[in-house]
Amino acid sequence: PEWMKPSVFKRNESCLWFGEKQSYDSDEVSGINSRIDSIPTSKNAGSSRSLNLLIIDEAAKVEYMRLIWKSAQPALSAIEGSTIMLSTMTTEPTGEFFEEMWNESEDGKTDFEGFFIPFNAFPGRDDNWLRKQLRKMPVSERVKAKQEYPRTPAEAFQAMGGKFFSIDEVA
Repeated sequence: PEWMKPSVFKRNESCLWFGEKQSYDSDEVSGINSRIDSIPTSKNAGSSRSLNLLIIDEAAKVEYMRLIWKSAQPALSAIEGSTIMLSTMTTEPTGEFFEEMWNESEDGKTDFEGFFIPFNAFPGRDDNWLRKQLRKMPVSERVKAKQEYPRTPAEAFQAMGGKFFSIDEVA
């Protein structure tokens, strides 16, 4: 209902700020006074910020994920903030941090809780649907289909054409 929608104080391409302006000549905000910021995933993302909730979309594909995570920790821990990392997988080296966090959550080594959604959890997505999707790909790319349409976390993390050994195991 309309009465439940919060007032929007400011909206642009990188900020959505809820609240009501106190007066015409003031930047003071009343009401909810809550904002959502969208920031680029640069080396400095997450540092010098006040964070209640950090949502990282496509975390496995973020080049500076390890640095961003390290930078965001002081702000998150100061107020016991939360983090949500979402991602499809990648065979590129950028996915190592996300894969490490996933594996450690599965082994009970972190407080993160892994949650996997297989491709066929969506209505209408079954083996027949998958066959149709595969026929839209060149045969040479179909080998990567389990990464794009996984049934299990193991399929999502398959290293087809990507890394074969962990850097830590080789060193």
